[in-house]
Amino acid sequence: MDGPGKRLREELIKILNPAKCKIVDWPDGIKDANQALLTHGKDFTVSCIKSAAKVPLSGVLRLSDRLPDMIDSFRNGKPIGEETYFGLFDTLFRWKKGQSNLWTGYANMGKSTFLNQLILTKSIMDDWKWAVFSPENYPADDFYDDLIEMYAGAQVSDHYGHK
Repeated sequence: MDGPGKRLREELIKILNPAKCKIVDWPDGIKDANQALLTHGKDFTVSCIKSAAKVPLSGVLRLSDRLPDMIDSFRNGKPIGEETYFGLFDTLFRWKKGQSNLWTGYANMGKSTFLNQLILTKSIMDDWKWAVFSPENYPADDFYDDLIEMYAGAQVSDHYGHK
């Protein structure tokens, strides 16, 4: 149960598969099975090993973990998220910080333009910041031009110099 022993335990769990492992929780003052056997005997040691706990799996949520919050949400409602400032669209979609959104549809149907308008509006109204991966808008100036046009209500191309 010292530092190196705990590191070894964690490495063995990774190698052997956490679902197949259990951890013996030795009483205070006992560091391993050998010491338990020498100081308390066979029956005590076997009892500790038989009562070993399963390794908690990371990333697994159990209903029992979430039940109190679920009951609270049922009784008091869930937060509906931040408005988009697009009236009726708010009945279909609202922004929730920390969520990732994936927008899909047919090509050239306006998904990116619509989403850009939504994020521009949210930035203006609520000072939100964004990270956008938009490979169809290359070079990046095309993306920024679209946002400027939406904001200004005028075409950037009308202001290009002619060569």
